[in-house]
Formats: sequence, C-alpha cells, structure tokens
Amino acid sequence: MKYFYLLITILIFFIPSLQTANAQYALKHHIAPCPWQYWSTANEIVISTLAAAPVQVKLYKSDNTLITTLTVNPNTPLSYRFIGNAAALNRNLTDTNYDDRGLIVDATEPVLVNLRNIASDAPGLTTNTIKGNASLVSFGNEGMGLEFRLAYYRTNFTGLFLQNPVYSVMAIEDNTRVELNGVLLTTLNAGQSRLFNAPTGALLAADKSIVANVGSYGDTPMACGGNGEDGTVDQIAPVNALGMQYLVVRGEGRPGTTPDHPEQSTFVATEDGTVVTVKNYTALGVLINQTTHNLNLAGNFASIYHGDATTKLSSSLITADKPIIVYSGTAVGCETDISTVLPIGGCSGSTNIQTTKFINFNGGDLPYFGYTVIESATTPVLINGQNLETVTGAPRVPIGNTGFYILNFTNLNVGNPANIILTSSARMTTCLIQQGDGYSMSGFFSSFGDSPEPPTEVENDEKCSAILKTTEGLEPYQWYLDGVAIEGANEATFEAFFTGNYTVKGTRDCGETNLSSPLFVEIPLCSDLSITKKIDTVEDGVVSFIITVTNNSTIHDDTNVLVNEFLPAGYSLISATPSLGTYDIVSNSWLIPLLVKETTETLTIVARIVPDKGDYLNKVDVKGDNFDPKPENNQAEVKIALDTFIVTKVAAEHSYQDIGDVIEYEIKIQNKGNGILRNVQTIDINADPGSITPAIIAQINPKEEVIVKATHTITEEDYIAGEVINQATVLAETQSGKMEELSDDPSTPAKQDPTVTKIKRSADLTATKTNNQVYYTPGTQTEYTIFVINQGPTSAVNVQISDPLPTDITIMEWSSDKGHIGTGAIDVSIPLMRVSETITFKAKVTIPESRRGDLTNIVEVTSAIDDPNPLCLPCIDNDIERILIPKGISPNGDNLNDFLDLERFHIADLKIFNRQGKLVYSKKDYKRHWHGQSNSGSALPSATYFYTATVDNGDMITGWIHLIK
Repeated sequence: MKYFYLLITILIFFIPSLQTANAQYALKHHIAPCPWQYWSTANEIVISTLAAAPVQVKLYKSDNTLITTLTVNPNTPLSYRFIGNAAALNRNLTDTNYDDRGLIVDATEPVLVNLRNIASDAPGLTTNTIKGNASLVSFGNEGMGLEFRLAYYRTNFTGLFLQNPVYSVMAIEDNTRVELNGVLLTTLNAGQSRLFNAPTGALLAADKSIVANVGSYGDTPMACGGNGEDGTVDQIAPVNALGMQYLVVRGEGRPGTTPDHPEQSTFVATEDGTVVTVKNYTALGVLINQTTHNLNLAGNFASIYHGDATTKLSSSLITADKPIIVYSGTAVGCETDISTVLPIGGCSGSTNIQTTKFINFNGGDLPYFGYTVIESATTPVLINGQNLETVTGAPRVPIGNTGFYILNFTNLNVGNPANIILTSSARMTTCLIQQGDGYSMSGFFSSFGDSPEPPTEVENDEKCSAILKTTEGLEPYQWYLDGVAIEGANEATFEAFFTGNYTVKGTRDCGETNLSSPLFVEIPLCSDLSITKKIDTVEDGVVSFIITVTNNSTIHDDTNVLVNEFLPAGYSLISATPSLGTYDIVSNSWLIPLLVKETTETLTIVARIVPDKGDYLNKVDVKGDNFDPKPENNQAEVKIALDTFIVTKVAAEHSYQDIGDVIEYEIKIQNKGNGILRNVQTIDINADPGSITPAIIAQINPKEEVIVKATHTITEEDYIAGEVINQATVLAETQSGKMEELSDDPSTPAKQDPTVTKIKRSADLTATKTNNQVYYTPGTQTEYTIFVINQGPTSAVNVQISDPLPTDITIMEWSSDKGHIGTGAIDVSIPLMRVSETITFKAKVTIPESRRGDLTNIVEVTSAIDDPNPLCLPCIDNDIERILIPKGISPNGDNLNDFLDLERFHIADLKIFNRQGKLVYSKKDYKRHWHGQSNSGSALPSATYFYTATVDNGDMITGWIHLIK
C-alpha cells in the first residue's frame, strides 16, 4: 500500500523582542555525503534567502568543481534538480575516502538549504544506487564542530540494509585528523570525506571543524513485515550545538513498541552522569506518564516510543540536566526518515522558514500535514502571511502544563501553496516530514541556540597572534580554546596566541547562546629569545665569560633552545658550566631542553687567552623551536681588550680671569681592557709642582677608573695668549709591557688632543686729560696732564696710548712717569697693565699767535682685551679762545665793523642796555646778529651802550660798546 504523507513540525518559543533568529541561514554550507551520490536528477536542492535583493548562489562539489550558479530571489524559494542519471551512479561506499562526494553551497548573502532525495522508487533505482525518499536540512554554521555523538533513531538495526546505519564525515580544512572513539579513523584535506559504520553512542572527533551525516542505504522496519524500505539521511549536530530540552511528536507510523517499530527516538549523553526525564502526552496534551533514564557515561543512550506509541500527534517531552543529542524516526506505516531533533526553549528556534512544496521523481506534488508547538497561548504563526489558525480553523492545543501549544494543519487546509513561508515574532523549530507513496522524508528547520557567527580571522601583520571576531552586539561574550573558557575573553574581538579551535558564546534577549561553530587557527609558537655575553673576569691570562639567555615571551615556553659558542683561536676552553641543560665541548654548543617563558639561564665559559693569536672577538647566537619575531637580539659578541686604557683631562668648571688664578684639572684614567694596569704614573709638565695627586697609582683593575687631580697657575705668558694648553701623559705597566697614553680633551671630536682652557679677560681702561684752564690765549704755552688707569677686572694686554697734535699745533713736548719722553704726538705701547696700574704723561704745547677758535685735545687708550666701557669722556680736553669784545661797531654798510662778531666765543646769551639801563636788545646763542637794532628791529641811535655776555660754561662778561653811525 502506498502512502502520501508530509509532516511539518513547528516548535515556537516566545521571546520579548523582535530580535531575528535564523541561524540556519548561512553564507556557506558544507554538506557531507549521503549514502548515495548527489549528482543526478533524483536529488533536489531548495534554497531560500531573507536578503532584500537577489542572491547569487554557487554549487560546488567538495573538490571545488563548479556545478552551477543560481539566483535566488527574496521570499521566493528556488528548487534546483541536479543533472545526471541516478541509475548510473553507484552508492557511496563505506571505508573509502572521497574527494568530490560532498556538497558546498556558496552565497553572496545568507541562504537556507534543504537537500532532498526524491528518487521515489523510480525504475532502476535501488539501494545499490539511490533509494528514496529522504530530506536533509543543512544546519549552516551550527553544523560545523569538533565532536559528534553518533546514533540512529533506533538501536535494533533489523531491516537496515547491510544491518547498520551509515555515517559520513567531511573536512573543512586541510590535514584534519578524524578519530572514532579515540582511534584514528582517517586524515582528510578540505572537501574530502569518508563513510563508515560505528556503534551507537560512539564519539566522532576531529582536530579541526568537520560536518557529519547519519543515514542508511535503505531502512525497512520489520513491524510492517518487511515492506516500506526508504533511504534515510540527516545532518548530525555537533556537541557544541546541543541543548537539554526536546519535543518529539508521533506521526502515522505503525503502532507498537517492538524494537523494530519505526516511531522511535534515541538520545545519547555527551557528558557523564546525565539524567534524562521523558514525559509522554496524548494528542490532546494530557500527561500520560513519566520515565527517568540515568546515563552514567558519555555515550550511554536510550530509546523511547513517541507519545502513547499509537496515536498521531501524541508527543514526548525529553528533558536532560546536561546536553544530549536526539535522533528521531517519523513514519507513515513503516515508511521512515530520520531527523536530528533540534532543541526547544531559550535561544533555540527560527523566526522565518522558507521552502517549497514536496515533489516526487516525476515532478508531481506530494501531500503533507503539519503541526506547530508554540511556547505562547497567543503569539500568532503566519503561513504565507496569513494566521495559521485562521487559515486552518484549528485552534492550538496545550501540551499539559509545559507552556507549549500545538497547532496542526494539512496541505489541503492551507491551500496547497507552491512555497511554504512560515513566520512569527517568536522562535520556531520546524520539522517538515513528507510521507507516502511508499517513501517519506523529513527535516528540521530551526536553530540550535542562535549562536554567534563562527569566528573569523582579521588580517593581522603580527605572525605570533591572530585577531578573531564574531557577531557584534551580543555582549557579554565568552571565548573558548579547544572547549576551555578563556579567562577575560569577553569582547566581540579576541587576540589568539595559541593554535587550536576557537569558539564563542554570546548573549541575546533569550539568554546565553550556544557555542559557535569552531574556527581552527594555526599560530606558530613564538618566543622572543635574547642573548648577551659579557666578560666577568680576566686574571693571569684566564678570562671568564658569562652568556645569558632569556625567553622574553609572556605566553610560550621554548624547547630545544640551542646556543652556539663560537670560541675563536685566541682562546683555549678550560670549562663550561650551564645553569640548565648541557654543554657539548665538541660542537661548542649549549642545549636547553625547555626554556620557560619569562626566565633566564646562564652559561659560564672559562678560557685561557692564547697570546699573539690576534682573534679575540667572541660571538654567540641562540635559536629555539619556536618562531622568534625579533631575530635582531639573537646574537651577541664581546672582544677581550688585553691592554687598553684611555686618559681624559678636563678643567674644573670655573671662570679663570687673570694671572695667578689656579686652574684645577681632573685627569681620568679608565682601564678599558681586561688586564690589570700596574704602577700607573701621571706626568704633566705644565702642572704646578707637587699638585699631581696621586702621582703614582699601584693598580687599576679592568673596567675601573681612577681620578687624578692637578693644578696650574696662570702665568703672564698664559694671560697674554688668552688660553692655557695642557696635556698629560700616563705611563702604565701591563702584561704586554709598558704602555704610554696621552690625555684627550673629551669636549672635542679629535682624539688625544690637548685640553685647552680659555682665560676670560676684560679690562676697563680709562684716561683723563686736562691743562687746568678754560680759556687759552693765542701766542702762549699750556701744559696737559694725561692720566691712564686699568680699572679691571683683569689685566690689560698691548695697551696703546695715543695723543695726536691738536689742529694748528706743531710743537708738543711730553714725558711720562714710566720714563717715556718725546716730542710731537704721543704714541706709546705698554705690553701689560695689571689691575689698578696707572701711567701719567705731561705734555707742553706751544699755541701760535694766529690760533683762533676752540683748542681741542684728545687722548685715546686701547687694548687687545675687551673693554666693557669703551666710552671715555675725560679723554677729551677743550679750551675756549679767550674772549675779546670790541669797543664799538659802525653799521654803515661798508662791511667793516658792521656787526658785533662774537662767533668764536660760545656766547649763550647777549643783552644790550642803553645808558638808562633799559634793555634794548637781547639774543640767545649769539653769533653775529647785532648791528645796532633794537629788539623790535628799529635802528638804535649812536651812543654808548652797556652789555652782558654769558658764555656756555656760565662765565659772564660785562662792558660797554660804542654804536657809531
């Protein structure tokens, strides 16, 4: 008898926000092989998207062979049937590695993928090729994992083709090691796969992300007498995606509870000490009974019959205290398909599910019915935009006091739509089960825990770490490495330093999410190794070196750290003592098996110095197993300097100004070599006698320095030169013989140059010159006194005293109190004048009878030393011609005595009075202005007038003058 049966199961969980939950939608789907090959018209793939614009989707075989490129429009699921003759493609065999049997779906925006076997018992199709029907809904990112617990929906395999379910595994990355119950199963590169058999509860594990499927070539539950063979398949959920609460609902499978009945579920513990409670409910939601299953070890399992084992829509609520995986078989009669049940509650479920109607091999429609379980009494579920309960006329039914409600429908009472689009503001877990016509298929559309996106690696120039990121906005996060929580890793990005599989949890409105799918990150172990080498001691021709190796990493230990000691010909090894590890005297290498992070180890090398070999440069390098990001500090070198010392000489900070000042010197002797200096003697011929302290030093050890003091008193010769040039010589006895070294002035780039100390010279030279008179009389003699003094603050050098002859003077006789004598201009040079030293000149000048106007005489004093006050007013003497005012003027226009001419006499003010004493004329700064006029400009009458004339220096001259016209 043939049955047509499609079951759609929708489990909906209320959430307080409209946060989207659609984890099965992914940019890339990795799908492991089924027991049969995909590449024929007996296989259909349905792809849908929630994107706002058309999405490009490429289908690849797992060896990256492109199959086709499709365009999927929003809210319009696309059905595509592969090309190929199914009868010509043999089934996939177990225990064989394949390159191209898996499927990769690559999209530009997230898509949902439902892969269907629609062989429908077409002619020529058998368990040797493909036996229909079956359905697999890709879990997307949530399907990738590292550990999987394997089982089938029943544990009695009577009626299964070859008496076993078939499992498949496909690698996502190269060099993936796959184990079954701790034993290596195979090693796969990306896209490679393998089918195999395994006992119920077995642990499939890998060191990098894999995907896995469960199914059978053909399943014939014997409760129907051997009728109803169907191929079965579904994706297996990884351990990291599993939950602790599941709901299974009975379909129309043959009633009964024998081990080979179809309507069964098997659950497997993933952790030791797992307790599972099963509550069975009638189709009306009334609790029937409750059973408890103690699964003591991870991998333990149990099987149950759905609901009351008889009635359609009776159900079983499976609750565990630790994560479990549930495999369920749903049937009509004995036509069965397997489903990996998705958890309910919390963050499980989707809000938008899109697929197409089911068809058979010839393209004909297949009937279906469905039911929905929702954790709300009122939240609506929409089918193609209409309220499901309104469309079907069937209200929801509560399942006991669990808080879940059931809504059921058939393809007929929802109008046989071509596309099935289920939406809700709550989370839904949907199982679509097509049953009938001698075959069935089923699949869950949901989300395990709405986990964050798998970590992705951000481009990073740093080789020793990887920057990982995941879905933003899910704070707080928790990152894991190989399943172990990383302390303090609670952000959307994380810097990884270790190779391994990284997963992450986030927090949504519904609570903490499941773990994301893992990302395998390969990071080289890194250690910043550094090495130094120094000379510890040198004595009696034996040198001791200390080599220090440090692992500066704060994260990684380093192994097999090898230090190569390149001891040159100038040394002969005596001993090598490591603080850790071993030293090989043949290869001159030091091996440290384990150098712990942030630790330091040392090696002491003692060697004899081989004279006259000339090669004393000692080099070392270090390397370990880890990658070293800073190779520049992996080498070190040191060179022994047997007999080397340097001498520097500096003057103490002071202002040296004059003769007699004492310069204090510091002579530093530094032993730069590795030998001892003995009987070290300092010689400084310029030092004051007895001032060298200490003059002899018995011994100066390697790297030691000694200060020798010395003084020098500035001499007249030094002062005249303006600087003191001084250099010391140091003699020492070494193991190589006597050595001599000149001192160096460290303030200059030149080597072994004398130390030059500048003398700060400054002399304020000043002079006075006077003849003790204000007025001179032509035709007489006058005597000048010139006094010169150095007012300091330091001595004056090369003093030049000059006194040229005044204008119109031809005779001058002079002498000084220092014995100078001469005639004519004075021009005397004095080599040195100390502070307060003076010199006085006497100079007698004969004034010609014809001399008129001021008599100005200037002395000039200069020196080679800076003069802080170069201006010298007392150096100038000025005499005024004695004033002779005429007794009358006759302003008659004959140009003779027409004016009162006083221009040569510095008259500051002239006043003229008439005989009655009345002021009739006045003029300041008088030159040659009065010609007998009054202040008003009118002509004065001829008469005798009186005058007062005031000179610039304040002297006043009075007298009378005749005005004759």
